[in-house]
Amino acid sequence: TYNLFFLDPPYHKGLIELTLNNILSQHALDKSAILVCESEREVQPVQSDAFKSLSDKIYGEIRIQILRYNANTPE
Repeated sequence: TYNLFFLDPPYHKGLIELTLNNILSQHALDKSAILVCESEREVQPVQSDAFKSLSDKIYGEIRIQILRYNANTPE
């Protein structure tokens, strides 16, 4: 399992949520994993019980979200 995960899928394809769901279904995350997600600024912040948002910042045209995996949440 991974405890640090960087996610930077191609922009304007709606892949953040799909990729996070795939990562969860593969049981690829350590129980306290940190995920750094880069996307275009228009993407809405991740809203999932499986993740706690630690940070959500906009830098120009880019959104950076830092999430902590909540291993106690059923998938």
